[in-house]
Amino acid sequence: MEENLKLQQIYGTADDKIELIDNVSIPITRNSVFGLFGQKSSGKTTIQNKIVKEIVDRNKKLNQYDLDNPFIVKNAPITNVFLLSKSANSDMSTFLNAETKSKTVIDLRAFPDGMDQFIKQLYEFSDSIIANLKLQCQLRFNIKSKQIQEKILLFTQQRRKRVDDREIDLLFQVSKQIDLVKNKYPYLKVKETNQTVCNTMKLLYELYQQKYDGTCLRKHSIIIQIDDTSASKFLSGAAQTNLFTEFLTLTRHFGIYTMLINCHSITLFQGQRRQSINNYILLQGLKLEQVENLFDDLGLVNKNFSKQQFLQEYQNNIGYNAALDQNEKYKYNSMYIMLLPKKQIFLNLTKKIY
Repeated sequence: MEENLKLQQIYGTADDKIELIDNVSIPITRNSVFGLFGQKSSGKTTIQNKIVKEIVDRNKKLNQYDLDNPFIVKNAPITNVFLLSKSANSDMSTFLNAETKSKTVIDLRAFPDGMDQFIKQLYEFSDSIIANLKLQCQLRFNIKSKQIQEKILLFTQQRRKRVDDREIDLLFQVSKQIDLVKNKYPYLKVKETNQTVCNTMKLLYELYQQKYDGTCLRKHSIIIQIDDTSASKFLSGAAQTNLFTEFLTLTRHFGIYTMLINCHSITLFQGQRRQSINNYILLQGLKLEQVENLFDDLGLVNKNFSKQQFLQEYQNNIGYNAALDQNEKYKYNSMYIMLLPKKQIFLNLTKKIY
């Protein structure tokens, strides 16, 4: 699904106050993977942080979560932002502390196996949530049964202190198992919207002298940032593994709203890994030879837009300029390439050229 993401007043560091983007909209896709490429100080972290903050802020206003289809997350807040870096002292940590309830800044130096170890932990987290969502779907289905509702009501009216009914007891045990997950991840709680289900669950808990909190479990919606000052070296090892490739291609199943990867080199991502990234932002600071094969690799060739035009636009507008001194070398110019749902190219996130 394509959406417009408005980025307003993006600046560089507090010292230089260089304006990057002002009041423009760019197309993004849910379940996307962004690759931001450029040399050190070219603006990768600045753009990455702004994109994440805008997505989090926009989704805060959404609360239409469909409990009957819990595996489809369309209109619900972001639940987790994971920042992976070789240094946890990132300016993004301030944003996480201030803006999100679930903040996770991960220092990859604590993981001997680097990215692979984090992916395995995310697998375990996702599997646990999805397994309990399946139980919850079955629980809610059973609770909607007239027969179950009448039985629970009858037991309540009889004021039974002990429920000798295997079916009702099983429903309660399943519900308590789901409660354990809700309590472990309180940011995944959502209000039960079906009043009949809510009322029946209250009666069910009363049979066991407990109180139902009126909530259900929701699926997680994750943003992952890979922001590393030595990203090329860090990812070169992880990107060789099948686990990392699988991770890139299964973003939807992991509940990943979007993933952003900062890197110094395009050539690091080859073959299947390169095809897995469907949004690229090429920043000033990359030499022309670093991007010259990208046009063919991504299938951007078109009778109305040639490879030579692509390279010319890049060279004229955002290409590496060794003649500039160190202070003027990076002006945060960018070429944004989007592959899905349709191929598009923007200069500086404003002028569409393809």
